[in-house]
Amino acid sequence: MKATGKRMKRKVALLVIAALLFGILPMKEGVGSRAAEQPALRNPRMLKTTQEVAPGTGGQKELKNPTTENGITTWDSIWFGNYWQEDTNGDGKADKNDEKQPIKWRVLSVDGDDVFLLADKNIDVQRYNGTKTDVTWETCTMRSWLNGYGAEVNSSGEDYRDNNFLNNAFTEGEQSTIKTTNVVNNDNSYYGREGGNDTSDQVYLLSLDEVMNPAYGFTSYTKSTTTREAVNTAYVAEGGEINSSSTMDSDGSGMWWLRSPSYYGSYYAAIVGGTGGVGDAYAVFYNDRIAVRPALHLNLKASSDAISTPSWSYAGTVTSDDKVEWDCVWFGNYWQEDRNGDGKADQNDAKQPIKWRVLSVDGNDAFLVADKNLDCQEYNDTDTSVTWETCTLRSWLNGYGAGSNKEGKDYSSNNFLINAFAAGERPAIKTTNVVNDDNPYYGTEGGNDTSDKVYLLSLDEVKNPSYGFSSDYNKPNESRRAKNTGYAKDQGVYTVTFGEYAGNGSWWLRSPGRRHAANVHSYGFVYRGGLSINDHDVAVRPALHLNLSSTSSWSYAGTVTSEGGGSAISPPEPGASVTPTPLSHTHAYGTDWKSDMTTHWKECSCGEKTENAAHTEDAGTVTKEATETETGIRTYKCVVCGYVTRTEEIAVLPPSHTHTYGTDWKSSATTHWKECSCGDKKDETVHTEDAGTITKEPTKTETGVRTYKCSVCGYVTKTEEIEKHGEGLFGKGDETTSEVETPPEATDIPEDDRITSITINPAFNMKHKDGNEVELDLSKIKIKAKEIYDEAGLKRAEAALGETLNGNKHYNLLDLTLLYDGKDFSNSYDGLVKVIIPLPKGHRDKTFSCYRLTEKDGKMIKELIPGQQTEDSYIIYLEHFSEYALVATEPEEQHTHVYSTDWKSDATGHWKECACKDRTEESVHMQDAGTVTKEATETETGIKTYKCSVCGYVIKTEVIAKLQKGITNKQSSTTTKFTKAQKYKNGIIINKKISFKLTGNSLAVTWNKLPDVDGYDIFAASCDEAFKGITISVKKNNSSAIIRKINGRKIDGKKTYKVKVKAYRFLSNGKKQYIGTSAVMHVTGNLNKTRTNVKKISLKKKAFALKKGKTAQIRATIIKMNRKKKLLSKTHGAKLSYVSSDKAIATVTATGKIKAKKTGKCTIYVRALNGVSKKIKVTVK
Repeated sequence: MKATGKRMKRKVALLVIAALLFGILPMKEGVGSRAAEQPALRNPRMLKTTQEVAPGTGGQKELKNPTTENGITTWDSIWFGNYWQEDTNGDGKADKNDEKQPIKWRVLSVDGDDVFLLADKNIDVQRYNGTKTDVTWETCTMRSWLNGYGAEVNSSGEDYRDNNFLNNAFTEGEQSTIKTTNVVNNDNSYYGREGGNDTSDQVYLLSLDEVMNPAYGFTSYTKSTTTREAVNTAYVAEGGEINSSSTMDSDGSGMWWLRSPSYYGSYYAAIVGGTGGVGDAYAVFYNDRIAVRPALHLNLKASSDAISTPSWSYAGTVTSDDKVEWDCVWFGNYWQEDRNGDGKADQNDAKQPIKWRVLSVDGNDAFLVADKNLDCQEYNDTDTSVTWETCTLRSWLNGYGAGSNKEGKDYSSNNFLINAFAAGERPAIKTTNVVNDDNPYYGTEGGNDTSDKVYLLSLDEVKNPSYGFSSDYNKPNESRRAKNTGYAKDQGVYTVTFGEYAGNGSWWLRSPGRRHAANVHSYGFVYRGGLSINDHDVAVRPALHLNLSSTSSWSYAGTVTSEGGGSAISPPEPGASVTPTPLSHTHAYGTDWKSDMTTHWKECSCGEKTENAAHTEDAGTVTKEATETETGIRTYKCVVCGYVTRTEEIAVLPPSHTHTYGTDWKSSATTHWKECSCGDKKDETVHTEDAGTITKEPTKTETGVRTYKCSVCGYVTKTEEIEKHGEGLFGKGDETTSEVETPPEATDIPEDDRITSITINPAFNMKHKDGNEVELDLSKIKIKAKEIYDEAGLKRAEAALGETLNGNKHYNLLDLTLLYDGKDFSNSYDGLVKVIIPLPKGHRDKTFSCYRLTEKDGKMIKELIPGQQTEDSYIIYLEHFSEYALVATEPEEQHTHVYSTDWKSDATGHWKECACKDRTEESVHMQDAGTVTKEATETETGIKTYKCSVCGYVIKTEVIAKLQKGITNKQSSTTTKFTKAQKYKNGIIINKKISFKLTGNSLAVTWNKLPDVDGYDIFAASCDEAFKGITISVKKNNSSAIIRKINGRKIDGKKTYKVKVKAYRFLSNGKKQYIGTSAVMHVTGNLNKTRTNVKKISLKKKAFALKKGKTAQIRATIIKMNRKKKLLSKTHGAKLSYVSSDKAIATVTATGKIKAKKTGKCTIYVRALNGVSKKIKVTVK
């Protein structure tokens, strides 16, 4: 095939990328000499090369510089210092109430006694600078916080001497071993932005030059790379030092700051992206979602000699990637390479054995994918809308006739199946039920499921770690890369010719893309949007299921690893017999420890053990705190394998003080908090400065004052002086009122809905932006205003506001132009203009907000303009004029629920109902032990009836067998009773980690495991339908499940679903008994245009101490995932529900009112419809 223009463009793009790459990783195969044997095939496995040594056990050894082999970097690592990282006290949150844990550091370089270190993980969250000020590394607040500098060092005047990273992470002795480094702050070498003066610091951040230095183990190009990826600690995920406003993933890769300036402009610093890229990664200085990954230089000699206890210990090695190893088989034959020497691989050459990678083994079933790209075919012959079921590629792979595809093409006589496999081999290929899910990101339909012998992998399958693939679509991972055969290349597959990607080609997936078909790129990332279905330079990499019992059809082919290694075994000679004898086994030991009561070891799949040793017990950790009423527990573990060697009881504490925090904020110059009478603090965080308010207007003889306060606690953070002026900032005689121009489209709009006039008052100190100091004639400043009702203007506003202009809000759109001497002056001045907008008469009972609507980078965006709402006006102060939206929100209708005392029921649960249909006390039925409502006799069967023990609903009936002659009817002794109270407590345990997420076309369900169960049944249904039996059932070791279909129908990301989890066990008579049920949770998909789920719950108070008989009200606020959408309606249930862990100690009503019953402690769980929850500790005295 000839190269098309599209293909040539792709070649040029790849050659440009090649300039950023270095090194070529050749893919070699060793050829074995022995005949093929039939071993027991294994699933893919991770050959981890990271070796961690527990803190304090590795001693001090000679450290080495990073090494790179086959594209994988290995660093030595050490333990040094301690910091908050994980949830050690079991309260469900990693914060400063937890114990600090040793910090692991990667060794970037070693020079004598000097070792250059970088934190292995992202260990905190901090702004680069606390305010929107153009700073360098020298003057930013980040540098001051890392090193504990005073207010005079940074541009924001923040004092970090009492609270900083250096003091929190290291003891005085450890700090003495950290060298003071001359930190070179180069300009941005790519865009020339100034880096500022060099500094002298103990702790600092890496620079752009340093994170692209191969000597430190990093790749020299700017694209994504695992060498720069960093995992977040749980403390970072919870928000770290500044209680970040955006939740990050624990154990997921996160973004981290560099000290270098960004190319983007003022107020921006460079960062490393979540996948390790730095080319175009940047963030504004005061972004609160970027992590901190500190660096420092350690004096090895001082750390060994200066203090009695060595300050660091060896922590093993860390690698940038782990290798995956697959078993392989030879099966079938196909044209692959030039065998006749004519310089071209085509059908004139002899076929060669096909090597397949084993993706999974289940008994005699092996799931295989071709080791290489075997051919070049279009997904479909023409650019027509097709699915996997109707495309020509499926027909060609399987040899289907003309009726199988949209093009009507007949492949029954010339196809992959008959060309690759002999007649005797084809029966060994299983017919597979191929599931064709919709594209989870774009919603493109996947079509009907099919039954095929040969097919292509899907989007889900190529990110499945159990098949050996990376779970990250965006990662250019070796596990998905595939070489082209010579035949595939000569048939037209584009083949990369440079770097580590040389010889690779892109290959089709069966899943739909945005409009076409998804594919795996030659670099190894997944292109979810896909390529045109009639692209003719994409490869075919078939997959199939092989019946391993057909031993004469296949032979063992050795192993393949993700980075190109492995041990290949030659295929048998044609006609040679294959003997199914055990394979000479090479031990591959697992990375996880196995343990018994006395020892631990690592084990091979064959059962062979290595590193067998006795447990080494640690000093013990408090896993349950002792209280005034309950003993605690100290747990001892092996420091190597984590095996619990023993537990020890901690005595009950003597009577002590219970914190009662005030409701008023207390403040310092930098933070605010709530305080107990004993001086203990909670909710401490840094001030959030507002935009400032004029608290004293200037006059002719006196300067004015602008005061800035914390928007949370009201603390005055600073004041600014305003120049003197005779008439005040806004002169009394300078107000002018102009009529608002009404366009023709608005003639039928009621006047009470419109704004007909606007008043402005310019500040006395307005100047030209060009620096002209000549005083402006304020009488020449006017405003031109018109309402926006044209279609283009409405569309711009909707794009900026992110919502349609309807619903429960009123909108006024205005185009404002400031005139000076009759000319447009909207963006030509410095200063403020006071704008008074009369509120539309028909909407003055509503709450208004004002937004500036502008275009940035081709997109419409909105900017909130702070304003003051009076009885009839809305006042704003503008620095420039453009289009604005005045948005009014309807007040919510107030309704007090009065619930019936009688229960209402359906097949799944019961509740009490208000006249508005709102429900309370909703719960699943509590089945009783059953009552014989009709006795069995020798001639007639009997009936046993089971009811809900709460509402009396008849859940089911059972037939009692006829009695044998002479046998008296007695209750079976095999039934084990399970009380209502026990089921209630089990339900609370399940709900502790209950979570439901509907993303794209799959529903993810997670829960907290119960002890002594046999499994869990998950029930799911659309919210407008009743539950129709078990949707999916899992065994006892599972605490999660993925649902893709309910009652045979695919999950729809636009709909709303309800789910519940029921734990069961089997009785001695074989019957299933449910012993705990979760709450019924409701979720809506991310594709729903109007509804959203709860992101988190904020509590005003997290603990209550009450005397018996007293009450308290829980104050909870919901934060939505999408602020522009509504939560689910009340027909799904109350927005928040409240449950007590022990109703004997304290009860809670449906509205969150707690009542203390008897002395003790319990927990109140506040739960949203989708399972998001918070807990409140209640102590009754």
